[in-house]
Amino acid sequence: MPCACTPGTVTKYQKHISGPFLDRIDIHIVVSQVGYEKLSDQRLGEPSEKVRARVEARREIQRQRFATLVGTKHSPTGDPDDPGATRANATTLQ
Repeated sequence: MPCACTPGTVTKYQKHISGPFLDRIDIHIVVSQVGYEKLSDQRLGEPSEKVRARVEARREIQRQRFATLVGTKHSPTGDPDDPGATRANATTLQ
């Protein structure tokens, strides 16, 4: 459904959004409206246990990936000069 706002209303709204923010938006996607019935149906989603297992598997991959980066500028905290953070990361990543 196309926007029904007047050009003045659109301009007023766009003035609330800063220029630097708008400069970062380079992809605009038009999506179709989803009906209420489809959003409110009682279909069951994926079980939490299955999602949890998938998330934990990905976290383990990241732990292994970042294990060699602890204490570098690429460490998970991004601050190699913070010994407390580095120690915490080393404990977390083991």
